[in-house]
Formats: sequence, structure tokens, C-alpha cells
Amino acid sequence: MAKASQMSQATFLLCVIMFVLLLIIFVNILLNKSKIRKQMERIAFEDELTHLPRTNKFVIDAQYLLKEKQNTKFAVLQFDIEQFKYINEIVGFHEGNSILIQVANSLTANTLDEDVIGRLGGDRFILFTSYDNKAELFIRIQVLTEQMSDYTFGNEEGFRLVINCGIYCIDDRQSDILTCIDRAGIACKSIKGGYKSSCTFFDEQLLLQIHEEQDIVRKMDAAMTNGEFIVYLQPKMDLRVNSFHGAEALVRWNDPQKGLISPAVFIPIFERNRFIVKLDLMVFKSVCIMLSKWIQEGIQPLPISVNISLITLYHNDFLLHLTNIINRYQVPARLIELELTESIVFQNLEFVRDILLELKRKGFSIAIDDFGTGYSSLNVLQYFPADVIKLDRAFLMSKSNDETGKIVIASMVKLARDLNMKVVAEGVETEAQIDFLKQIDCEIAQGYYFAKPMPVAEYESLIKST
Repeated sequence: MAKASQMSQATFLLCVIMFVLLLIIFVNILLNKSKIRKQMERIAFEDELTHLPRTNKFVIDAQYLLKEKQNTKFAVLQFDIEQFKYINEIVGFHEGNSILIQVANSLTANTLDEDVIGRLGGDRFILFTSYDNKAELFIRIQVLTEQMSDYTFGNEEGFRLVINCGIYCIDDRQSDILTCIDRAGIACKSIKGGYKSSCTFFDEQLLLQIHEEQDIVRKMDAAMTNGEFIVYLQPKMDLRVNSFHGAEALVRWNDPQKGLISPAVFIPIFERNRFIVKLDLMVFKSVCIMLSKWIQEGIQPLPISVNISLITLYHNDFLLHLTNIINRYQVPARLIELELTESIVFQNLEFVRDILLELKRKGFSIAIDDFGTGYSSLNVLQYFPADVIKLDRAFLMSKSNDETGKIVIASMVKLARDLNMKVVAEGVETEAQIDFLKQIDCEIAQGYYFAKPMPVAEYESLIKST
């Protein structure tokens, strides 16, 4: 009987031990599930690089505040870093990530307690914030973008980023936060291309602009296939002998419904979606075809300049495409002048300089367009292998009306000539400008004073008659 009792107690004790073990296992499973759930939530809701909330978490938190605080005005802001892709290529991806982290930290440090922040991806950040009036909000965001602009390399002196910000003020409490983000993004994209941090509000006009851009993007491939992009030529005049000195090739879009569309409308869009590569090469090929035709007809061709965008210059097969085209049409490279804007050459100094040197080795002339509009014009003359500089129209007009400005232009022309570069003055419209340019020994002029951009056939008749 005692032995049976002992066995019963042992069995009971064993059951208790097993129960405790099972309870421990069960608790561990629950704890592990909790850890796993938290890890999964962190992965789903937190950006790995900056530790800011991802878009889905941002939307949840912002939508909650919008619903709960019915009497509070809210706005969604979208920030991005101007030209971050090219900054990344210059400083490297590791340093690029450091820039993103520092921008994220600056945004976090300078927001209000109830603000919701997040990272959309890439260099785009979002902020959901309250405000009393638009004027105060605008001032606050200007200060914020300035603070986000400072970037330092370790302990070294850094540089200033350009931070753009699009603002969408929510006027409908039923608004979908994703739609608000999109509209803030539309406002942000509308201020691309500046040299300093900027911010702007979304309005319906911007939405109309986006729809027009979408229409252009929808039509562009068919337009290329159907030959709707047409090359026009604007003659250049040699002021020393009062005769033509070639021309610049300019592209126009002859849309069947809208007629001629200005390049100022479609070129920026094509640069954003990289269609500009196709367009640049089409214009280059068209110029080679016309030069080849004139050579075969015994007409002494004059040099033609062709604009090349930064996107095209960065294309992997850029040099190969140009070489193949001139070889196919048997056009001497010396008859083609490649124009790049002054702002382009400072995007990636070493890369651009190497490309330009290779182009010169192949026989092309290099022209720096819009000269005088950048911050480091003199560095262009010193560092880049240019043959021609083109004085920007706005620069010429603003500087040629006062004595100090005239001295600046005259000094730049003399310096370029001392460096064996030709100088072309763009946008010449008055006889007074012609007299001034002759006085300072500027060789070549281009503008409406002489001729507007014209169809190729009209230009051909012009050079045949001279």
C-alpha cells in the first residue's frame, strides 16, 4: 500500500514537472511569436537604411490623425534631393547612403511631436504635419529644407544639398493619404532643376500640366516613328567678314493636332524619361544625312552644331553610336560641333572631361552652350577641352546695357580668344549689340537679327545663294 502511494506521488510529481515544462515551452513559443511578429512588423513598417517608417506605416498613422483631429488643418509634404542620382555616382553609394541617413536624421530632429514622417524610397521623404496658415507653413518648410541641406563628410567641411519640397494642403477630410502623397510629389517635381532649395504648393494647374506631360509621353514613340520631329537650322554669322558661319540644329515637334510644339515644352520631359537619347541621336543622324547630301552635290558644307544632353552623354554606347553614324554617311567629324550646356559639364567633372577629350580625338568640335549662366564659368575655360563658348542670350542682354557689364563680356571674350577658343554670341537682336560685339572682337553671332530657325530646305537655298 505504501509502495503504491509512493508510485502515485512520483507519477503526480512527474505530471507536474511535465506540465511546467510544457508551460515553459508554450510561454517560449508565445514569446518567440511575439518577437517574430515584432521583427516582421519592423521589416514591414521600418525602412532598413534610415529607420524611418515606410509608406504603409506612414499612411496608417497619417490617416488616423486626419480622422481623429477634425478641427486641425493638415498638409502632406514630399522632399527630394536635387540630382541625387548624379551625386551618388560622384561620391559613391556608401557616401550616398550616408547622405540619405543624415537628411533623414535632420528631418526627424526638426519636426513637431505629432508629425508623421517616412521614407518613400530613393531620395524621397514624406511629412504629415499640422498648420495654422499657409504663409507660416511655407516659412517653416523653408527653414526645414535649409537645415536638411547641410551635409558634412565625417569631420571635414561638407557641401550644401539642394532639397526640393512639394506641399499639398488637405482640404477634404475624406482624402486618401496616398493621393495626397502623389499630389505633393507633383508639386515637388514641378520645381526640378534649381540651384537652391525650393518649396511650392500643389494647385490644379500643376495637375493639368501633369496631364499634358502624360499626353506627350503617350505620343512620343509614335511621333518618332511618324517623323513628327523635324530639324530646323538657325544660321550663325561671321561678324568679321559678314558671311554665314554654319548653323545650329534645333528640333521642333510637328504634332498633327497641336501643330509645332516648342522644345521648351517637351525637352525637359524627355530628359526625365530618357527619351532624349533617341531624340539627340535622331537629330545627329539627320544632320549627318544633310551634310552627306551637300557634299555629294558639290556644295561646300559649313559646320553644324548639335545639342547633346547630359543623359545622352552618359549613355553607354554614345561614342559608338556617333562613330557609326559619321562612318555610315562618310561625314568628316570636323563638320559637326557638339554643344553641351555649362551646367552639364559640372555634373561629373572627370567623367565629362574624359568623354570630351575622346570626342575631340575623333575630330569633333566641342562648344559650351549657355556660357555665363553658371557659378564657375572661368573654371570651364580652364578645365574642359572646349573649342567654342556660346554666350548665353540672357547673359548678353543683361550685361551689354551697362559699362560694367560690357567690361565683363569683353574680358571673357578676350580670355577665350587667348585660349584659342571661338566665341559665339547667342540671342542677338539689335544693331547696337552687333556694334558692341564687333568692338570687342567677338567673331560669331546668332539670333533673330540675322535669321530665325528655319526648315532645312530654306537654309539650303540660303547657302546656295551666297
